[in-house]
Amino acid sequence: MKWFGLVKNLMFHYSRDGWVLASKETKHLFLINPLTRESFGLPDLDHGISTTMSFSSSPTNLDCVVFVVLLADFHVMEISTWSPGANAWSKMSFDNEFGLCVPCNPVFTQGEFYCYKLNGDMLVYNPKKKTLQTLAIKAPTEITGPIEMEEIIARIMQCHLMEAWGDLLTVFRKCAKDPLSIFKLDRINMVWSEVDDVGDLTVFLNHKTSLAKSCLEKSCRNLMYLSGFADEHSKSSASYFLETNKYYPKDYYHHKEPMNCIWIEPSLAA
Repeated sequence: MKWFGLVKNLMFHYSRDGWVLASKETKHLFLINPLTRESFGLPDLDHGISTTMSFSSSPTNLDCVVFVVLLADFHVMEISTWSPGANAWSKMSFDNEFGLCVPCNPVFTQGEFYCYKLNGDMLVYNPKKKTLQTLAIKAPTEITGPIEMEEIIARIMQCHLMEAWGDLLTVFRKCAKDPLSIFKLDRINMVWSEVDDVGDLTVFLNHKTSLAKSCLEKSCRNLMYLSGFADEHSKSSASYFLETNKYYPKDYYHHKEPMNCIWIEPSLAA
């Protein structure tokens, strides 16, 4: 293990339990903990274009699974997984009938990875059974639709997926000026149910990693933080109040989200 020091050459992909999945020169992957300064080097990805990736828990846990979806070619999608102690990736190939995943990374909950397909379906991968399936549910808001390509990219950047206490939550915004809508997956009826508030949770939104965490500070409850900035000199995050359905600052739609930024949940014990 080594500490990377300056990380300006790293691309951040996903965070969980205080750890960050990062890459250098596309195929070199690492798990780093900015607080404890631990790091794990992963086997290199040997081919394909990575479309989405995440991991299930701290790599200090032997049952940790790193999950990467690769587009091997136009007709083949490859799922690569890695766990601590392995010297190589475990790979499975599937016909690319599932469609590419959108850029909100997979979320691990109740033993499975969940991620959106480009058409709004939900893709589920079970790392123990090594099975891939599409759930019979659609995204609660249309992801693509008959719009221009640049609008499609903007819309999928405003799609977020996260886990809270075993529940799967998703947040959508059709365009920059629209209110945020949050939904919870009803696992019994397999439908997305819109919720008006998230109770004592504070939600942190980012197109790479979104988090929903309990908050002891009353003023931060039922609140969403967004990672967009007004410009390179303004580093204060914008927020969205679910109680009033309003942004602060009001002109948030002018803000831009940096491509290489990520929320981290501190965990010195990880």
